[in-house]
Amino acid sequence: MSPSNILDTKSKGDIGLTKIIADLTEKGIGVALPIAEHFPYDLIAISKEHKLRRISVKYVTLIKGSVSLPLRSICSNMKGYKVKRVDLDKIDGFGIYCPTNNACYYVPTNILTEYETAFALRVDERGIRKYSHKSTDFIDCNVLFARMPDKCEDPAATRLGTV
Repeated sequence: MSPSNILDTKSKGDIGLTKIIADLTEKGIGVALPIAEHFPYDLIAISKEHKLRRISVKYVTLIKGSVSLPLRSICSNMKGYKVKRVDLDKIDGFGIYCPTNNACYYVPTNILTEYETAFALRVDERGIRKYSHKSTDFIDCNVLFARMPDKCEDPAATRLGTV
C-alpha cells in the first residue's frame, strides 16, 4: 500500500503545500502564507521583481501516465449533487505536487479558460489523450509570472509559450 492511500485529505494538502513551498524557495521565489484558511488560494508567490501571484496548491497522484488538475468540485448533500467550477478570477495559478514522481508543476490560470472539468499534464506516453500537455512544459515556476495569452487558441495542440 502506498503512503498516498493511507493519508487523509488534510495530510495530503499539507504535504502538497510543503513541497510547493520548498520547490518555490529553492528556485528563488518568495512565499507568503495567508493567515485565514477561507481564501481560494493557499499561498502567495513573490518573484524577484516583487510580482505577486495567488497560488492554489493541489496534491495529485499520477494515473495512467497523466496528472489531472480538477477544475471543478462535486459536493453532495440530502438534496443531491452540486457541481462548482473553480473561480479562476480569484487565483493566478496552481502549484501541483505529484507524490508518484515527487514532482512539482505550475499552471497559470489564464491558459485554463477553455477547459471545463480538468487540465491534464502528460508525464509519460501512457497519458496521451486529447487536451493533455507535456508535464515538462510546466516544471518552471516562472511560468506563473510570464506574460501569457488570455486563451489557448487550440487546447489540444497548444504548448505553453507557443501561442
